[in-house]
Amino acid sequence: MVATNYEKKEMPVIVKLDRRKLGFKPEVKLEAVDAITGQPVAVEVGDVLRLVAGPELYRYVKVGPRSELDGPNLDSKHSALAGSG
Repeated sequence: MVATNYEKKEMPVIVKLDRRKLGFKPEVKLEAVDAITGQPVAVEVGDVLRLVAGPELYRYVKVGPRSELDGPNLDSKHSALAGSG
């Protein structure tokens, strides 16, 4: 998922996921991670994500069940695990 901030200042970005449109069954526990850093992003009750995006920037977030989120981050320099492998 990509969340974009078109403003010229840092802004909160609130995303409400629609499970049906995204193809997730109601019983699936959704998790989210920043696709660049690999850091977890909280999925609140009601499948809501609250992000902060810098001025005229965007956030890449991977959303899905835990088993589908394992994999390489887009930028290993920003990963919490950078340099460990």
